[in-house]
Amino acid sequence: MFLDSFQKLKKKYDIVYVGRSAPQKNLKNFVKAVKLVKSEKKDISVLMVGDCCNDLHLINSLEQSGVNVTAAGNVPNQNLPNYLNQSRAFILPSLYEGHPKSLLEAMSCGLTPIASNVEGIKEDIQDGKTGFLCETNPKSIADKILQTLNDEKQLEKIGKNARKYITERYSLDKIKDLELEALNQVIS
Repeated sequence: MFLDSFQKLKKKYDIVYVGRSAPQKNLKNFVKAVKLVKSEKKDISVLMVGDCCNDLHLINSLEQSGVNVTAAGNVPNQNLPNYLNQSRAFILPSLYEGHPKSLLEAMSCGLTPIASNVEGIKEDIQDGKTGFLCETNPKSIADKILQTLNDEKQLEKIGKNARKYITERYSLDKIKDLELEALNQVIS
């Protein structure tokens, strides 16, 4: 019920990225991908949240490509869902990851994630079911963005699946049980 009500909200942005702009995040290829999307689709809006907004070259590159970009900057963690819920999809085009919390947070908000098929990400996305996996090159990223944004029913279905996956796998009760199990193994 909660998920249905917020998914019906008017979305201000097509894509949201949350994080920093370190080379591992592959945002140069994201900018190139957005330019490809822009050439296929008239309007695309991007919301950038976090330290990436301090990278003026990144923000300027997005703006110069004709993309409607909003740089929200750093936001308190408790306010992050408000920003995520204003977007239709989440992007994480990283070259590698550990266990990206921004991905899990976006999925918990029912966003369809588009993320690179690399260690640290592919363990939490079932391609075509709980999100979309792409390669790290601009064409692959652009293709997945277009595929995602051009099918509203699929976008909603995958967003629901993503949220269900997170609530089943990462609920507080589940995490508590896993930690207790790990502690018991250490003690034994």
